[in-house]
Amino acid sequence: MFFGRGFIDPDEGRYAEVPREMATNANWGEMRLLGYRYYEKPPLAYWLVAPFIRVLGAHDWAVRVPLLATFLVLIGLALRLTRGQWPDAVRHKAILTMLATIGFLAGSAMLMTDPFLSMWFALTCVAIFLGLQPGTGIGRRWALLMTAGIAAALGFLTKGAVAIVLPSLIAFLWLLWERRPGALFTPASIAAASICIMIVMPALNVIEHFNPCFIDQFIMEEHIARFRGTRAIQGREEAWCYFLYVLPALMAPWTLFLFRAGRNIWKNKGFKNDSLSRFLLVWAVVVVSFFSVSKGKLMSYILPAIPAVMLLVARWGIAEKRQENDPWDTRLWRMGCVGTVLVSAALPVFWA
Repeated sequence: MFFGRGFIDPDEGRYAEVPREMATNANWGEMRLLGYRYYEKPPLAYWLVAPFIRVLGAHDWAVRVPLLATFLVLIGLALRLTRGQWPDAVRHKAILTMLATIGFLAGSAMLMTDPFLSMWFALTCVAIFLGLQPGTGIGRRWALLMTAGIAAALGFLTKGAVAIVLPSLIAFLWLLWERRPGALFTPASIAAASICIMIVMPALNVIEHFNPCFIDQFIMEEHIARFRGTRAIQGREEAWCYFLYVLPALMAPWTLFLFRAGRNIWKNKGFKNDSLSRFLLVWAVVVVSFFSVSKGKLMSYILPAIPAVMLLVARWGIAEKRQENDPWDTRLWRMGCVGTVLVSAALPVFWA
């Protein structure tokens, strides 16, 4: 997935060429594609890729080395997020399921800004969840929330405002569900928001210095106009329900376990008794809903939701102990297994 294939054009070629020109010209400030100024995204993803091109050469495998790093970081974040929240046997099954999901594997190996955004997004959300847990020490809370603020800023410098706006909305809605929204307005939370702004604003000034008119292009065209569907060349316009059939494909081969997960959550009052499950649900719903409302849609846009979706489905649909005396549970388990076998058998044919 990472090193055994060429580029899928035009996206991977584009996100390889911009850092290649940075590395070749030793000009790390300007963003250029085939010599022309290219302002679609901020430069952090290019800055992460360009050093590997400089050291290892302009090879398709070289530009994917940082993607492997993001993949490993996401695994570590999943391990840390679930530790102490779910039993070890359950959390390990859930994480292994997440790792063996098409959306997670393919999404992590695509040379675009989305895998990098997914890493910063997950780091922001995990730090928020752990930092706002009741009983967290003051020092640890400050450290975690400051980490969230820095990660959100780096996410902004990777793809844009969604890295700040969506985790903030997730935190607010989750705390509202937890009946303690005041936790979002503590000195540590305010400091985290402040450090995020203190990183983003000077960085934007530096980017603007090397790339004149970047801020106007990025904010007006790549944020507002793309969301509203008013860009001169919009593209990627899909119906509001686009992600309702994209998400099941990204969940393959475990898609049909979604039904067992839903039943087990209902039967065991999973959302009532498990704060992490509530957080994961809010995380997934906010991301998918936001991009469903947006006029511009692309399959990769909801990659930041995949870790949350798959941990939730795996926790309740796969890792939950089977009830042998419950015929419905047995049917749903078998249905999930059959779907997994069929999709797994079809994937090699599709790949070939």
